[in-house]
Amino acid sequence: MSHSQRIRANDLAALLRLVHELHDLGSAGVIERHQHMLGALRRLLQARYAVSSVVRIGPGASGDARLMMFIYHGWDDDFPQRRQAANDYLRTLEPTSPARPRLLRLLRTSIRFGEGDTPVTRTRQQLVDDRTWYASAYVQQVHRPMGADHALFSLLSMNDSPAGEQLATGLWVLREWGERRSFDPRDSMLLRAFHSSTQWMFAFNSPEPSQSPDSVGRPEPVNVTLSPRQKQTLRLLLNGDSEKQIATKLLQTRHTVHEHVKAIYRAIGVDSRAELFARFLRR
Repeated sequence: MSHSQRIRANDLAALLRLVHELHDLGSAGVIERHQHMLGALRRLLQARYAVSSVVRIGPGASGDARLMMFIYHGWDDDFPQRRQAANDYLRTLEPTSPARPRLLRLLRTSIRFGEGDTPVTRTRQQLVDDRTWYASAYVQQVHRPMGADHALFSLLSMNDSPAGEQLATGLWVLREWGERRSFDPRDSMLLRAFHSSTQWMFAFNSPEPSQSPDSVGRPEPVNVTLSPRQKQTLRLLLNGDSEKQIATKLLQTRHTVHEHVKAIYRAIGVDSRAELFARFLRR
């Protein structure tokens, strides 16, 4: 994997900021929260379109998929024909995509082997080869009229029965038709990390009878005791600053900052900055 395809500290910081922004919008409507999320994901992954959905999938590897909720971003009024094509497809979720059977099989396999709490995130190329994809009537009749080409899909089951009906949340990002650049491993890792950390957004839409909307999916705090200087250091770490930048901002030596960072890692129970970001993203 090339250096440019790896997740960087500023990528994780951007995801963490987005998660915080979405929590701040907790009292807003479902559409407003999801639109904010999708717009930010488009910018982060340099995608032209983004979709958030809840899908009910029938039994079997190629079971029918019924759309329970969908919200999209990027199909604007400048291209009314594309917008109409997107509406027509997303409202029916036609079962003709050559990528769909493999994606559903992967979802069921992940549940069967105890990985149902981890999103199944794949590029279109990982699901179906270019020749099959572009030769299909589906692409010419659906994707091309929508103005969409390369896609990155992420599905996460909301229940744990591999044989029965599945309720799954989905996040998709798509590039514009004609854009040659596909999604890379960095994009997949970012979308997977984000999808895993935002299930509370979908849970808010259908709370259990015994739970109020305010109580569903609320994260538990990361409960650690840090000194005031360590708290300042932690905030700057989560903003994506390097130890050198933190030392400059806090008027300390790099050695002192490094000791603060090690103390923070010990207190939170992580061994690296990547684990630190992952811990706070999950929370």
